[in-house]
Amino acid sequence: MICDDQAPYRFYLRSLLEQERDLEIVGEGWHGGQAIERCRDLQPDVLVIDLDMPVMSGYTALQRVRRVAPTTRICVLTGNDVDLVAEASSSLGADRVFAKSTPPDEIVTALRRLASAPLAAH
Repeated sequence: MICDDQAPYRFYLRSLLEQERDLEIVGEGWHGGQAIERCRDLQPDVLVIDLDMPVMSGYTALQRVRRVAPTTRICVLTGNDVDLVAEASSSLGADRVFAKSTPPDEIVTALRRLASAPLAAH
């Protein structure tokens, strides 16, 4: 599941992940409220979410997603400084934080690992 308010970045991620036979995109959204709703309904293995979005931020959505989809692993992709975002995101339930500028092969590898990793206690 991908949730980002920037349509070009959602398209980029979708295009990147659709090339991988073992990864499937089950849903998309552009604000935190949609992330919560779709994670509740779809129970994806992994949610890739931005933090700075309209309507409801990713920060607000993180805790709520964790409650409605407790087995979903959450990966934050941010355009902000990763070090500044990582601590707050982790305390709210994120499993991983990456910069949006992370090379594509690293994103794919990390999402694969995240999808198959044992659940962390949050």
